[in-house]
Amino acid sequence: MALPVNFHQFYLNGNAIKTIPIEVFLLIVSIFTLFMALSFYRWYKNFVQARIMLDTPTAKIRSAAQGYVELSGIQKCLPQKPTIAFLSKTRCTWYRYTIEHATKDRWFLIENGASNEAFILEDETGVCIIDPKGAQITTTNVDTWQGFSRYPEGKPKNWFMRLLGTLGRYRYREWRMEEGMALYAIGNFHTIQTEDNTSVNILSGERLSKRSPFVISGKSQQKIIRSFKWNAFFWLIGYITLFVIICWLVVARFG
Repeated sequence: MALPVNFHQFYLNGNAIKTIPIEVFLLIVSIFTLFMALSFYRWYKNFVQARIMLDTPTAKIRSAAQGYVELSGIQKCLPQKPTIAFLSKTRCTWYRYTIEHATKDRWFLIENGASNEAFILEDETGVCIIDPKGAQITTTNVDTWQGFSRYPEGKPKNWFMRLLGTLGRYRYREWRMEEGMALYAIGNFHTIQTEDNTSVNILSGERLSKRSPFVISGKSQQKIIRSFKWNAFFWLIGYITLFVIICWLVVARFG
């Protein structure tokens, strides 16, 4: 069945817009408007997060005020309860993973997850427990390998096992943060008293407003802020592009 409007003409001739039924036209404009609103929200969110992180000075744990605080130090596992990565079975402070299965022509995600166990951030003045639930977490430590079963018995022990695993139809990807790695974190800092009257510092996402990001990262503050700025830039470009398209559609239809 021939289309009422030539597809090539639709783009090159604005008059072709007037041939589209009004219901279809309004649906198209509504969809573009929805994506434009999403682009604006994403731009605003990334821009605000970058500004907040720029304006929040890095504190020392011993002298940190109660409330929204930025910390930097070295990460460690809790002595009594170290975290074990789900796929690689290695000791770490935090992990996230995906499992994919191959069909004839593509990979399908079949499982993913992340740890929520607390760990420690330590600087030269003290120790703070990090509760990662709800945080935006990034790390540069990523491991990918393949195998023959849905759940591996750890990552390959040598290059030969890794090469052999490429024949398998399961692909594993694991992001980890490990003991001794540098750590940057910004969130709600509060101190509690335990039953034996000792003070425990905790950084978490509790009682934070939507404007205040809860970020945990193995990257430096500068890299995180740069990432937020680039994200904001691309979402802004998307917003402007969609705004121009909507204006062109409206003018072509009713002008």
